[in-house]
Amino acid sequence: VRRTVRTLLSHKFNKSCLAHVRRCCRRIMSYSRLEEGTPLTRGAVAVTAHWLPGEDAIPNKDSCVLEGWQTGDQYLPRVAYNTCVAYWVQVLQKEDDEDATKIERFIGFTETAYRLLFAYEDNFAEAPLWTVDPSGKIAIANEPLVPKRDAGLVAYAYPQNLEQHAVENAGHALDGAWKPFCWKRDENTWCVVQTWPSVYNDSWKEAFKPEDANPDTEKFKPQAVNEFSQAMCRLFEIPPGKF
Repeated sequence: VRRTVRTLLSHKFNKSCLAHVRRCCRRIMSYSRLEEGTPLTRGAVAVTAHWLPGEDAIPNKDSCVLEGWQTGDQYLPRVAYNTCVAYWVQVLQKEDDEDATKIERFIGFTETAYRLLFAYEDNFAEAPLWTVDPSGKIAIANEPLVPKRDAGLVAYAYPQNLEQHAVENAGHALDGAWKPFCWKRDENTWCVVQTWPSVYNDSWKEAFKPEDANPDTEKFKPQAVNEFSQAMCRLFEIPPGKF
């Protein structure tokens, strides 16, 4: 396999072709280091490792030819690769084809989305929005929420945690810009309220049919409702008991 890689590198083939063959060779070398019969998992499908056969042990050697679609749409002359490599590419391709037959296909699906909404509209002074996800990735940074009719913020109906690496990398943001949306809970986990703007108009109301009281605590988790309320109070500086 290593000799084949060196042979390939000595030819001037395009990068996609070489990358494809290198991937196959890495898989081959990984498999060949295992003892014969060793079970292993590729993705969700269990396979069994085999010894990499010598050329004399390969049946139908004349059929061990790499097609263009297997080499990044680049024709490789037969001298550019080892028969063992071509054999294993075919073996792995057969496994992939078998895996593909196990995938279920559907024409489509209907999503039922549950969201929390705070319609701030023109009731509060302008406030800065930071939309932070659990990994600490910032989707919206310091966007001014201008008071206006039909303006609102939505959030997920389940509680979210800020991941530890995000807490460690956030620095002063947790005591500054992110403070309305992230805080440490009593049990030492970090809450993150991931919220983003929405237009609270008749179309939105028709689609989501909002209710003031929680209609289903399984779909609208009370903890998420409470933390979203806290975030809105922090953001718009709403006094306790006035929400």
